[in-house]
Amino acid sequence: MAFIGRRSPRAWVNFNGETNAIRDDEEVSSITDHGTGKYTINLSFTFPNSNYVWSGSGGRSNNDSNQVQGEFVQNRTTSSTKIRFADVQGNDRDCGIGCVIFYGDY
Repeated sequence: MAFIGRRSPRAWVNFNGETNAIRDDEEVSSITDHGTGKYTINLSFTFPNSNYVWSGSGGRSNNDSNQVQGEFVQNRTTSSTKIRFADVQGNDRDCGIGCVIFYGDY
């Protein structure tokens, strides 16, 4: 299938992973905290299947220079995905600034 035209992200969120406060979002209903560095991003809509794409990254807010990256953990559904943020050494880390973006058919 050829990609025709410009497609915007379907959903995105900027959140504080230390307090679970959503700073700004589009189509994200809530975030569930599962312990250090682990979150479920809950969407306010349902993708037609779980083949969507997401990307996440973040940073620490306490002058810690370790950048954190998001990765898929488990429990991916059409309306949520569980993610993990970790530093370059692989240690789970809460992110002071977490950003996640979702692309997919809708």
